[in-house]
Amino acid sequence: MNLQEVLANDVGGAAGPGSYYCPTKHDYMSQVPVVDDHDRRLREVVKTVLASPDRLQMESWHSDCGTNHCIAGWAIHLAGEEGARLEALNGPEIAGYILLGPEAKGYFYSKKEHAIPWLLQVLVRP
Repeated sequence: MNLQEVLANDVGGAAGPGSYYCPTKHDYMSQVPVVDDHDRRLREVVKTVLASPDRLQMESWHSDCGTNHCIAGWAIHLAGEEGARLEALNGPEIAGYILLGPEAKGYFYSKKEHAIPWLLQVLVRP
């Protein structure tokens, strides 16, 4: 599924979260789709972050000035208007999951000193 298909199948927006978000279900993430190009998107985040590691801010999704982001925040930012819409529909955690997949989600709440070594591993794998 590509990002346009995910957005076309989602509902919500200003009135509430998208159809993928259901916090009352313990396994709601199992119903959340991941875009087909999530590995490419992850590598794009890795290259962006490693080019300027001081711009990785793991304490929040996005900085107030909009120039620093966490791993998921970078994926959303790099996806442009579609990423912003995905975040508005579902919140940053779900949007990041859709864009980057379950492996990356495991690092969404990591400290920077744990995230950077993982990003380096992503960069060197085939």
